[in-house]
Amino acid sequence: MKNSHWEVRLWIVRGLLALNLLAMAFMGYWAIEPYWQSSKYDTKADQAPPSLKLPAYDYQTWAEWPVLVEGRVKPMQTVAIETVRTITGRATFQGQPAMAMFLSWVFYDPEHPQANAIDWDNYAFILCEDHDLRASILGLKLDDPTNFSKIHGKYLTPREIYQSVQFQRMAVEIEKFRSNDQERYTQQISPELRKVENVHSRIRKYEAITGILESRDPAIAKKMMRRRYLMNDPVHFVALDKAKNSAWFSMGELKYLTTAIIAPRLSTEENISLTWQDAEFMEKRVSLQPKLYLDPDAKAALEELQSAIKAGNTDSIITGLQATLNERLEKQKPAMLEQAIKRETARLGLDKMTETDVQQIMAKTGQKFTLAELKDRVASESGDKVKQMTVLQTQKNARTVQNLKDRLQNIKKPFIAEESRHNQMYMDYLEARYPDMYNAAIRSQAVPLDAIKTMLASYDQVGQAYRTSDATKFNEASKNFFNTITTTSKQYVGDNFPGDNAIALELTLNRVEPFKWAWISMLLAMICFLISLKFDSRIFYQVAFVPMVVSLGFQIFAYYGRVMISGRPPVSNMFETVVFVSSMGAVFALGLEFFYRNTIIVLSGTVVATLGLILADQLPYSNGFDSKISPLTPVLRSNYWLIIHVMTIVASYAAGALAWAIGNISLILYWFNSDRRDLLKTLANLCYSAIKVAVLLLGVGTLLGGIWAAESWGRFWGWDPKETWALIALVVYLLPLHARYIGWVKDFGMAIASVVCFSAIVMSWYGVNFILGAGLHSYGMGDGGPWTIFFICSINLLWVLMVCHRKATRELAEALPPAVA
Repeated sequence: MKNSHWEVRLWIVRGLLALNLLAMAFMGYWAIEPYWQSSKYDTKADQAPPSLKLPAYDYQTWAEWPVLVEGRVKPMQTVAIETVRTITGRATFQGQPAMAMFLSWVFYDPEHPQANAIDWDNYAFILCEDHDLRASILGLKLDDPTNFSKIHGKYLTPREIYQSVQFQRMAVEIEKFRSNDQERYTQQISPELRKVENVHSRIRKYEAITGILESRDPAIAKKMMRRRYLMNDPVHFVALDKAKNSAWFSMGELKYLTTAIIAPRLSTEENISLTWQDAEFMEKRVSLQPKLYLDPDAKAALEELQSAIKAGNTDSIITGLQATLNERLEKQKPAMLEQAIKRETARLGLDKMTETDVQQIMAKTGQKFTLAELKDRVASESGDKVKQMTVLQTQKNARTVQNLKDRLQNIKKPFIAEESRHNQMYMDYLEARYPDMYNAAIRSQAVPLDAIKTMLASYDQVGQAYRTSDATKFNEASKNFFNTITTTSKQYVGDNFPGDNAIALELTLNRVEPFKWAWISMLLAMICFLISLKFDSRIFYQVAFVPMVVSLGFQIFAYYGRVMISGRPPVSNMFETVVFVSSMGAVFALGLEFFYRNTIIVLSGTVVATLGLILADQLPYSNGFDSKISPLTPVLRSNYWLIIHVMTIVASYAAGALAWAIGNISLILYWFNSDRRDLLKTLANLCYSAIKVAVLLLGVGTLLGGIWAAESWGRFWGWDPKETWALIALVVYLLPLHARYIGWVKDFGMAIASVVCFSAIVMSWYGVNFILGAGLHSYGMGDGGPWTIFFICSINLLWVLMVCHRKATRELAEALPPAVA
């Protein structure tokens, strides 16, 4: 009976092995096929040639210069790295540094080609690795043997993308989704369209940098370039807005202003005088940051409102608003009546009639009215209309007051005046009191035409100098340009321009590359711990802590820099969560090592940290591991919740990852039939402890996430994919904990559970964002490879099943009688 029991176990394991191998065969084909196909053909012909040569200028001044991009001031070097990484997938391209690549795009002028200049429109550098999409863009068949090098290549030229009718159709389809929902449109498109969107975003970035839009119709290209791509110039150099902390202006915006607005006016007016109201893009600027443009009266009213809310007495605010609206309506009545009479008089033509004309009309109709009587009648009817309009406006005012009253009553205590969730209420209140405040803000400043002309002239000189390949001229023109920027900007924002103290720190981060040296140091520590474990060397054990601490030092410096630059916890995207899990895995391992004094613990921590740091540092941008420091999406703009919810959840991932590493090491010992039962029991207890930490953090983090969701989205739980999989991961980890507690899971089962259960975290962490790509947590989504990650997980599961099979076979042999065995 006992033998039969072991045989059943063995056949169950064999069945699972067969199913896993079948799944691996299916997923492995889709995961490896692109690389296998690429290796069969020479794809170098499709790559950018290695002979790429750009002007050998001294770019240091440009690299250090502060610019405003995507909501924060950063050094130009960072902008160049992020842009080149976005477009090509890497921070360098064909051996050329990011700064040289970026400026070659900025000053690219296909209308005035220079000798030995790069024709970027016909140069392959736009990243597009998906073979199906490449075939569609190039108009080729996927299995065309004569074009395998193109289909299985890596880069496309802008011209190839421009001339692809199929790609343009797909891009138009994406634009429809974007126009319907700007924030969450990526959830609505298919995985195929998401890949198109990635390529589309790269070509848009290139067009925005160069200010060039390809079109078969030159008139359309010129119009679109002005209206879209010049205004979308992402690099903002100069401050021309007197509003404190307002956005700077890019050269593209200034070019648009001069070509589309000033130039037409100059042709008809000698003495032109413009305000920002004439620049249509200023309306968007004011609407996005209205609090920056409040006049003194509006600022005082806002402070009064906030003080009243803090004091818990808003009755005076409600009464004051009601009185203001009623008083304004009373003042508007005469003007409304006058306008209504004027409009009706004009409609009937009475303003152009004489008494004779009226009598002729009356004679034809058989009526008797004089011109004065007709005007009196019009005035009476207009008065009735004004009364109706007054009633409607009174009702509207009452709704406005009631709406404000309801919103004020719903504010939770304690009240924080600067919480972004109240911004809309503030603006609605101020707009009700000062209905013309937006237009007044736009009209408040005159356009500095002379400064703009000087800026553009200086900028054009830099472009001309760049294209001469003369380093002296380029350096001189650059110096002139930067001096002009500084002089002009200080006239508007004062001597504190650019007003950012983190530029030097960010340049240091770019130069040091702390996460790269962190994984190198951690890898060295891992090797030392392996040697210590293999040869039972106390010296290597002690020495290994040095590179491990050095690695943690690099990580702490990187976190410090990112926090000081962004002003938020570094856990807002996939890159940051991966490196944070790596760090916390090492920290948890050090903590457990302090209590248990077992080399395997700290070795497991270095394995987790090394794998995570290498993954984050080496994966290209296209896989969603974007390392740039960006402003938070609106739903995440709460450092309080980022710290207590997101960091708690991510820390739970680290504890799960540590249990996974310890579990795999345990399985290695089981594979070799280790007789160190005491060590295996200790490792099982370590897995148990790590899983308990993971469950505690995951449970608390999920609960805190529900509270945050209630505040942000108005509901505690909505079965969003991220929420659902967080709950699944929690339940999956609870099962082995309870089974261990009641004795159902022994040491070997604990090792298996530590490895298998981590798949639930992988799905919650990676799968929801990169595979499902749906839900309210769209801020973390990317375009990872689902088959690749599933294939890797299957390999790990295969390893587990192989150890189970080996152990079951060994135990069956031990259970059989000697003669049978």
